[in-house]
Amino acid sequence: MTGDIIYLQTADGEQLFVPDDEVKFLTYGNFGAPPVTFLTRKGYQQHGVTEVDYLLEPRTITAELWHSPACSRQQYWDNRLALHQYLRHNRGGPLWFVLRQPGGSKRALIVRANPGLQFPMPGTDINNWNVDEAVDFLANDPIWFDPDGHSEFVASALDLNLIFPITFPIRFGIAGSLSSISITYAGTWVSYPTLTLYGPYSQCIIDNLMTGVRITLFVAITGAERRILTLTPGEQSLVDGFGTNRFSDLDVSSDLVDFCLRPDPEVAGGVNVIQATFVGGTVGASGMQIDWFDRYFAI
Repeated sequence: MTGDIIYLQTADGEQLFVPDDEVKFLTYGNFGAPPVTFLTRKGYQQHGVTEVDYLLEPRTITAELWHSPACSRQQYWDNRLALHQYLRHNRGGPLWFVLRQPGGSKRALIVRANPGLQFPMPGTDINNWNVDEAVDFLANDPIWFDPDGHSEFVASALDLNLIFPITFPIRFGIAGSLSSISITYAGTWVSYPTLTLYGPYSQCIIDNLMTGVRITLFVAITGAERRILTLTPGEQSLVDGFGTNRFSDLDVSSDLVDFCLRPDPEVAGGVNVIQATFVGGTVGASGMQIDWFDRYFAI
């Protein structure tokens, strides 16, 4: 590969590669830093303001889409329709806008065409019946991610009834089994994983040991059951293997907002140690699967 390749993928799996023999983007941009809003407060007679926090805002990718000239007026209309088919909103969800770089790395945004191709009406004999239109892609989540996600499974392997070697005072652990994994996170922005927990356990405690954030599920499940915990902001959910809501399994102290994989330097070297303690679990049966995407502030 010697150049960039962009492809649009619909929620139902159809892909449009740009450039190909007929379609290309003449220009495109806004792949860098997303817009940001700084949250501030101002004290009595304070000069300036004090920064409290910041929030990233949605970004818009603007592109100029070109389609090769049609050989007939009917083909021109067919070409327009084919492009609308990729961009229409009722294909089961938003588009994936994916950039494949010459070295093979891929970065993606989840976007909507906003508003899509408008097509001011041309005359019947101008522009050689080609398509040359601006289109805006709105990314409500402005953070790029590598669409080739990661998945790790760790089966419980350590009985916590007694800690060896023995030291004094003797330290007793929680009866059950423990599962842990050290993830060296390669992204430059936080990533919110999906955790799949497999029974049996009477209680499950999940910790990011590097940030001190904990999630606790205090309702017992059997070896035939599982719980799927999604941590994406605005989409947090806990369901069983049938998709039934199990949010009531969560202890009120569980922190679903701050449980994430953090990049360097938020945690040293991007090394996140995730630990799950399965109270009443079975060694080698109880376990945890972690699925995540590496996410990037800009490209």
